[in-house]
Amino acid sequence: MLPFLTLSEEEEEEILDLEWQLAEYRKFKDISKKIQEMLEGKKESFSRESFSGMQSFFFPPENISAEDLRDTYLEVVNNIPVVEELEEEMIGEVITLEEKIDHLQKFLRQKVETSFSELVANAPDKVEVIVSFLAMLEMVKQRIIHVEQGELFSDIRMKHKEV
Repeated sequence: MLPFLTLSEEEEEEILDLEWQLAEYRKFKDISKKIQEMLEGKKESFSRESFSGMQSFFFPPENISAEDLRDTYLEVVNNIPVVEELEEEMIGEVITLEEKIDHLQKFLRQKVETSFSELVANAPDKVEVIVSFLAMLEMVKQRIIHVEQGELFSDIRMKHKEV
């Protein structure tokens, strides 16, 4: 009942071109679905653009055997450094220079004169002794206290400066 349709050569080429375009569109549509799945799966991929255009090649030595490959592999694996567990160390409370200066001023208000060794007698560690020494030097610089040391390596005496 339908009339017989005859197509010209040009129309046939157009139909084949349309079929090719639809096939390409379907490929892009399928690939876009795969890319969407990858993005949702949070998988990452990286390119090696610096190697684009380079041919890959591998020239193994002529007389290599499976045992040689195994031995080389084991040598590489045995030279991988072992991850060592380090001991955990607790971080102590940090005392600031300002806090130590305040402490030293309060200490000197209670006593007219004191020595550095008396000031650091109850220091729990070397860091507090060092901070105490720096606080004393800063107070000398600001002319808050006066210090004296009779001889080399003798005890340092300090007192409030007279105003």
